[in-house]
Amino acid sequence: MEQAFKEFIKQHQLFNKKSNLLLAISGGIDSVCLFHLLLNGSYQFSVAHCNYNLRGDESNKDAAFVKKLAQKHKIPFYTKSFKTQEKMEEYQMGVQETARKLRYDWFKQLIKKHGFDNLLTAHHLSDNTETFFINIVRHTGISGLHGIPVKNKHIVRPLMFASRDLIEQYIKQNNYKHREDASNAKDDYLRNKIRHHLSPQLEKHLPNFHEHLMTVCAHVKDFEDLSVEIMQKFWQQVTHYKKGKLSIEIESLKKIQNAPSLMYFMSRQYGFNKVQILDLLSNETETIGKKIVSDRYEIIREREHFLIQEIKTIEAVFEEIKKLKKTKVTETSVCDFTIIEPHLCDFKQANLLHVDLNKITLPLTIQTWQDGDKMKPLGMKGQKNISDILTDKKVENTLRKSFNVLKNADGKIVALLPLSVGEDYKVDSKTKLVLAILLK
Repeated sequence: MEQAFKEFIKQHQLFNKKSNLLLAISGGIDSVCLFHLLLNGSYQFSVAHCNYNLRGDESNKDAAFVKKLAQKHKIPFYTKSFKTQEKMEEYQMGVQETARKLRYDWFKQLIKKHGFDNLLTAHHLSDNTETFFINIVRHTGISGLHGIPVKNKHIVRPLMFASRDLIEQYIKQNNYKHREDASNAKDDYLRNKIRHHLSPQLEKHLPNFHEHLMTVCAHVKDFEDLSVEIMQKFWQQVTHYKKGKLSIEIESLKKIQNAPSLMYFMSRQYGFNKVQILDLLSNETETIGKKIVSDRYEIIREREHFLIQEIKTIEAVFEEIKKLKKTKVTETSVCDFTIIEPHLCDFKQANLLHVDLNKITLPLTIQTWQDGDKMKPLGMKGQKNISDILTDKKVENTLRKSFNVLKNADGKIVALLPLSVGEDYKVDSKTKLVLAILLK
């Protein structure tokens, strides 16, 4: 195992004895195996452990185990405790995605502060197989068939020659202690289902399957690299920059075989998906001004070309309302507050909302909505993200941040201007006075 480890590092030119390495270590069998291989190989490394605080006292025991292991062998040790559950709500992401973002953001800080040459993770051959099948299930593109790369910029995976069985054998032979995560035994995640059910069958009927798949992944990567090189040459023939915007000549693009695929592969770096590109290029949507948008970019159809440009940032709004009068919100919009009786309400007028005056408390604030902001829509009992409400109302991404929310003195959202009023602030049969809000 140790000799194979050294040969793999040399073969792929991953690092050397002078490299300053940072090992991401959980305390589990894979990262502990890599720890001892580095230690026995006399490599220069430090360890970094993330405590996600997701498994109660077990999370703290993991951190204590890694700290003790590092101290025993006099290896520099870094650790960070995360409030993962809170960050999940903030990022609006699942537990695995949130944990990944938290750890890699922290690793980047450590690398910058201490000058590490490489970040080492303990991914191995069996992980590659699992990732390959996960990507297939998720309908990934060709890039998802690479599996896990041995090296990706500063991130290095020196165990990609070893199967899980080989790692377990090495740990057992040397009686190295490690931590067991009970969640690994459950089928709660797709990866675990593949690990517990699919992989054993493949190993049983197809010897060396993991090694063969790794070779196939490498071939796929080589093929994609060649394809990208060819596509870039075609792309240069149909594009040029015009006032800082990328212009794509429509007639030149049409002359290329598989033009939709070319445009998709070359524009996905801007966040566009294949469905959007096919829609943009379809005969039914040749209207000038047709537009598709991603999180940061938009593609607009002009008469003879497409333009790819970054979406302009909209200035944030924050206005405190101490008196209910006409208030300037932006350079081009004004919010007019008027107190009326219920029978004067006009619920059909555009950009006009009605709020029960007795249900609000001054000062109010008008401000740009933020990710994570929620309100209770009319007719609903629970809270809903503002982003989801805008999606339901089919508001384009480019326009979403132009909408503002009206907040009560307690910080709760009274209305999404000028679209809707919150359920808790609506006009009802008990309303005596109404605050009419007109956005001009």
